[in-house]
Amino acid sequence: MYEPIRDYLEQDVNVLVSGERLLGEKCGCLYGSADSSQYSLLGGAVYKSCTPTSKDMVGLGSTAYYHRYPLYHSLRRLWEAPLRLAAHAVVAAAFLLPAVRTVVPWALPPLLEREAAEALRRQRIASQRPERVVAVACHPTLPVVAVVVDEARSDGGARVSVYDTTREAWICVLSHAFQRHVEDVAWHPGEEGLLAVACEGGVLLWCLQAPESQRGARSLSDTAEAIFYRVHRRTRTGCLAFSSTSGQYLACGSRGHTELCVLDIAQPPHSDDCELLRLSPSLSGGIEQLVFSDDDSFIVSLVTNAAALVLVSTEAQGRMVTPVDTPSCVTQVEKATGIGMNYFFLTTRGLEGVLVARINRHIGVEVVSLISTAVFRGSGGWCAASPAAGGGCGWRRRRGTCWCATTASRSSTSRSSPSASASWTSPDWRAAAGAGSALSWPLWNGTTR
Repeated sequence: MYEPIRDYLEQDVNVLVSGERLLGEKCGCLYGSADSSQYSLLGGAVYKSCTPTSKDMVGLGSTAYYHRYPLYHSLRRLWEAPLRLAAHAVVAAAFLLPAVRTVVPWALPPLLEREAAEALRRQRIASQRPERVVAVACHPTLPVVAVVVDEARSDGGARVSVYDTTREAWICVLSHAFQRHVEDVAWHPGEEGLLAVACEGGVLLWCLQAPESQRGARSLSDTAEAIFYRVHRRTRTGCLAFSSTSGQYLACGSRGHTELCVLDIAQPPHSDDCELLRLSPSLSGGIEQLVFSDDDSFIVSLVTNAAALVLVSTEAQGRMVTPVDTPSCVTQVEKATGIGMNYFFLTTRGLEGVLVARINRHIGVEVVSLISTAVFRGSGGWCAASPAAGGGCGWRRRRGTCWCATTASRSSTSRSSPSASASWTSPDWRAAAGAGSALSWPLWNGTTR
């Protein structure tokens, strides 16, 4: 496999590139910020770095409110102590007997990543710049990006900033009292101004399209409207997924809860017909991610810290749950559009590259090719870049780098795997070139229970 970027990286990159930023590769040469004009003449794109608004805001200390009512909070701690002990006992019993989670689906062991994030939040409260980005969602049809910024407040409040990449300007900033402990955000596939935010206890649905008569001179931040759908009480909603065909249905899950909930957003929140489905895909752990199939016939569910995928059927006749054992823990699943029906990109823990797989409720998971990252081992995530092309971008969380890949369409007369090409870039839009490979992999068969 020819990898020209590896030859560049073996040498001193500072000698090859002039400038503070690495812009990208054109015609076999790497260009820095000092040669931006020549890089633009060759067709390269230079982007400005996104800077979050109110970056100098300092969060309120968590003990500031307790000093105002010391007696009330002291009595409350004494009353909550036996309840916390009982909750720990239930979690320990569920660890020994997972069947207990059919009655108490919240009885899951604490997540080390979430505890580390809470410790980091307490450190950032006392810092000068405590804010951080927790989730990013690209619009499926518009050059718009939704960025969730954790403000490091004592109540876990966060704001959602919408950024226009063409005008290089912030469109609006969304804030709400229910918008606390946000872990995910998703755009509606059909409606341009509909945004779902995963909050504590449920989902906050934002509508950004206000009539011109009501908007007037006010900004979009003032005219945006929100409605709250309850999912799990006192539990953070960690993942969202809109249905592929119409976007009318919204699947919700949590890493601290085993139940999967499917909502009909065409119905009001307090309607009896709003909740269409509620079940537990697996008793081994919470739900890491949810993805609808292309025809909405099933939902792909990732189990937290488990080497398994769960396929949940959405047909009204039979709600079948099909667990599929995988050789390694799958960290993320994204749709691979432009290749065929129900093709997905998979990233696994400890495996270099991104897998291209065909998922079906009857055959399980069939891995047809592997896109090699070529430079770094392992990848932290994947996000589809365009609904019209089988490609996207991935990132490695620990090293702070990301790369992009595109996949060619599969031939109808050949059994060979699709070819792929890849490149990587750093968070400030630096880019270089690489190459991918296509390999054949066996089937991961599923058993229906």
